[in-house]
Parts: sequence; C-alpha cells; structure tokens
Amino acid sequence: MKINKKISLLMLCIIIFAITLLSVSCSKSNVKVDKLTVGQTGKGIKAAMVVLANEMGYFDEEQVEVEFVQIQDLNDGITAVTQNKLDVLPMGIIPSLTYIAQGSDLVVFGGTISEGSEVVCLPENSDNYKTLDDLAGKTIACVRPETGHLFAVDYLQNAGIDDVNWVELDGFQSGIEAVKKGNADLAFVNSGFGYNAEQQGLEKVFGVADFYPNNVCCRQTTSQKTFEEKTESLIRFEMANLRAYAFAYGNNDANKEEVIKKLANYSGLENDYVEYSIYSGVMKYELDPATDRVRDFYQVMENIGEINPSNDINIDNHMDISIYQEALERLCKQYPEEQVYSDLFSTISEHNSVLTES
Repeated sequence: MKINKKISLLMLCIIIFAITLLSVSCSKSNVKVDKLTVGQTGKGIKAAMVVLANEMGYFDEEQVEVEFVQIQDLNDGITAVTQNKLDVLPMGIIPSLTYIAQGSDLVVFGGTISEGSEVVCLPENSDNYKTLDDLAGKTIACVRPETGHLFAVDYLQNAGIDDVNWVELDGFQSGIEAVKKGNADLAFVNSGFGYNAEQQGLEKVFGVADFYPNNVCCRQTTSQKTFEEKTESLIRFEMANLRAYAFAYGNNDANKEEVIKKLANYSGLENDYVEYSIYSGVMKYELDPATDRVRDFYQVMENIGEINPSNDINIDNHMDISIYQEALERLCKQYPEEQVYSDLFSTISEHNSVLTES
C-alpha cells in the first residue's frame, strides 16, 4: 500500500512537471518571432559579437532566425534598411546619421564598437606627431565613413586650423599605401588596420581615443517599421549578441583562445589580426546603444557640415534603449550568476542619460 502511494505521488509529480514544461513551451510558441536579415560585408568581423553569436549557435538557442545578407558597402546597407529590404545594419554610424538628417525613419537601437581610429605614418616621421594640432599643414588620407577623422576635423575647425589637405580614398589599405609611397603624410585607419599598417612598416602615432575617449563608432540600425513589427526578434537578437559578449569578455577573457579560433576560422583572417582587433583594446566592443555619444557625434557632423538637418528632426526620436534594456533584463533573470549582464545593466543610464530620464 505504501509502495502504491509512493508510485502515485511520483506519477503526480511527473504529470505536474510535464504540464509546466508544456505551458512554458506553449507560451514561447505564442510569441511571434520573425526572421531577421542582417547586413554583412564578405566574411568581415567588424560586427564581431554578431558573428560570434552565430558561430556559437546563440541565435538558434534564443529561437530567432538570422540571415546574413551581403552588402557592397555601408551606403548600400543603410539604403536597403530604409527600403525595408534589410532589417539590421550592425556596422557604421555616419551613413545612419546622414540618412536620419535627411528625413529617413531609422532607429539606432544597439552598439557594435567604440573607438578604433588609429593614425599612422612613416617611422622616421613619428616624432613629429603627438597631438591633433600637429596635423596642421599635412596631407592626410582618410575613408569617408570612418568616424575618427571627423572628430579630428571638428577639433581642427574649432582650433582655427584650416590648412589640412584631407584625401578621401576607397579603403584603409589605400591609405596605408598612400603613406608608404609618400602621397600622404598620415592616414586615419580603423577596423584593426593599425595592425596591418605596422606589419607593412608604418608606425602608429596616436589613436583618436587618446583625445576623445569612448568616441562612438559602429552602431546597430534598423527601420522604424522593423523596430515596431519585429520587436521580439530584435530583443532575442540582442540577447544572443550579449551572450557572445559575455563569452568573449567574461571571467577575465577565459575563452579568449576559443573566440580567436572561431572568428579566425569564420573570416579566414590570421589569428594575430583577430586577437589585435578583439583583445588589444584599440576597438572597444559594446552592445549598449550609447545614445548620449551618438547625439554628440550627430552634433559633430552638423558642426563640420557633413549633415544639414531641418529643425523638425530630433535625433532623440531616432534612438532607442528599450531593446538593449529588455535583453539585459531577461539575461539577468536567466543567468543571475553571470556578473557581466548585471554590470552592463547598471551602466545603461550612464551612457543614455537623456533617454533614461524620458
């Protein structure tokens, strides 16, 4: 009789557990999760946390389908977003803000990196360049969608230095070649190309971050339509990205070797370059939209004439922290032992003061 009671109790527990699992499963299945298309250039790792999330299988685990769609360049990508042919552009910020200033209904909802801009020259000339003032009278190679050189343009303009010859080229390697051939005194490079420049005999004289710490760079941009219609998908997308971030940088970079291996295997890039890009600190990977710094950079672009927005355009209406915040809230509940998530959550108001108050 006692055995029968124990068996009955056990069966009751099993049934209750099964019902619980079924209800959880049903509640998840009732939430609409749409597929997201995400812009990618070749096998690049500028949006490293997005790539790593995919390689780790985190998108699958968060039950959001993500398709990488090849784009020719950032302008091609942001155009596709405005036409609702692409859901997310996780790279660049200049094209996003340029289109917003022109009236496009875009939303910056997450981050990718900050900083990253490096200035290189021939080794024999490196002692001549210590500050941004030393750029006066020089010919400087740059790439238009790169943020760092615009901070320098703004500084020089405010300092009354107007004799710098900026030469826009089609890529960072072209800038390196221009310096090597003597066609430019310096080059502004990004995306880890400081490593490439040093491998080719040039020397880094400073980073823009030396003068503008945490200067904003690549952000995650979507259209207002996607933002409203695929909110749940964007939250899960960000959760997967944040899990990749925690894997890469949590526990004192305990997974560093595996991260380098996965990104090198994906991209075909050499391990040393990947390590430089992800772990040297020259680029600071972040998923926080950092709307305060985006707003500041929008003002920089307006100051130097890169954009000329009409008075009825309010940049705050084109930035969002709710996706990032909700993603972190869920992760904090699911992984309470993971300090990275609580640390990131605690700094949201620090980087998004205006939107946090509203």
